[in-house]
Amino acid sequence: MQRHRKKRQSSSCESDVNSNEDPDKVTPTRFACPAEPPPAERLRNADRLSRRRRIQKIRDEIKRGVYETEEKLAIAIDRLLDVAGCRRNK
Repeated sequence: MQRHRKKRQSSSCESDVNSNEDPDKVTPTRFACPAEPPPAERLRNADRLSRRRRIQKIRDEIKRGVYETEEKLAIAIDRLLDVAGCRRNK
């Protein structure tokens, strides 16, 4: 008696497999799974996470009242005057 192999359903992670090839073999030019983003996307995600952490840190400092320092205010005023075309005497 001959048994028939059950046809394997392809998952979203196997979308890059050619139908005439071994189902466990992935084409080398593609990522194995769309859930794994390409390197550029991972970098953007890391940048977003880093930005979120920095924003949260600044918000926490503002709540505690330690964010604004004399040095930071002086830098901000200098930058503002540069943009306005004025220079402050130092």
